[in-house]
Amino acid sequence: VPTSVSGATDATSRQMWALLTECGQELLSKYEWAMQIRTHTIVTDTGTTYALPTDFEYYVDETGWNNTGRTPLIGPLNLQQWRMLQARQLGGTTLRLQYIISEGNLELYFAPTPAQTLELNYIGRGWVQDADNTAIYRDFAEADTDIVLFAPRLMITMLKLKWREAKGFDTVAAAAEFNTALNDAQYNDAPKKSLALGSRQRF
Repeated sequence: VPTSVSGATDATSRQMWALLTECGQELLSKYEWAMQIRTHTIVTDTGTTYALPTDFEYYVDETGWNNTGRTPLIGPLNLQQWRMLQARQLGGTTLRLQYIISEGNLELYFAPTPAQTLELNYIGRGWVQDADNTAIYRDFAEADTDIVLFAPRLMITMLKLKWREAKGFDTVAAAAEFNTALNDAQYNDAPKKSLALGSRQRF
C-alpha cells in the first residue's frame, strides 16, 4: 500500500488517481447533488463587474436577491435583453438590478449606491474540498488529504467499476454494485416530503 497516492509514481497508483477524477466528474453529470448547491454573495462597490466563484457551473433559477433592497435580481439576461437596456439607457432609474454573465464575471447593468448585498444560489462543479481551506472546491483531487464530497460507498464502487473496465475484466457484478450505490445515494441525497393520509395536507 503506497504511503501517498497523490505522489506515487507506480503505474497502478497513477491509474487509480486518474480514474478517481474521472469518477467524480462523471457523477456530476448524472444528477444535481445537494452538495453542489452553494451561495454566491456579492457586496457591491462602485464597479459593475464581479468575478464568479472558481467552481461556478450555473446559477439556480430565480434564487438571485438583493438582500439590502429586498427585491429579486433580474437575470441572467441574454445578449438581446442586455443590448436593449444599453440602447434605452435607463441608467440607475430602475428599482431592480439586472445582470448578465460575461467572460467569467457577473456584470450589473449599473452600480447601485449605497453598497448592496446580493446573494445567488449556484451549482458548483467542485466535488473535492480542500482539507486545509474548506472554502476551496475543485473538480479533481490534488492531495491525499482532500475531502471527497460524494458518499464513500458510491465512489468506491464506481472506482472499482472504472478500474475493471480499464483492465478489460468482467464488469457485470461491479456495475450492479455501482448502480445500487448510485440509486441509494440519489435517494438519500435530499429529505423527502411527508404525505398525509387524510384530507388535510401539511406544508
